[in-house]
Amino acid sequence: MTISLQRISRKNKRFGHSLVTDSPHGILRLFCFFVLEIYKRSKKNDIERQKEEFNQSGG
Repeated sequence: MTISLQRISRKNKRFGHSLVTDSPHGILRLFCFFVLEIYKRSKKNDIERQKEEFNQSGG
């Protein structure tokens, strides 16, 4: 009984470890990429909006 439990916990540890090392890193990279894309787009939109306002004001 104890041996099988130890085996299971060891498997779970290995699986948990790979989950911890792979998954959050991937999620973090995805999150950073997502934030950067949103930031770039909002910047682009701000610049285009400023251009439009500038053109409308007769500049």
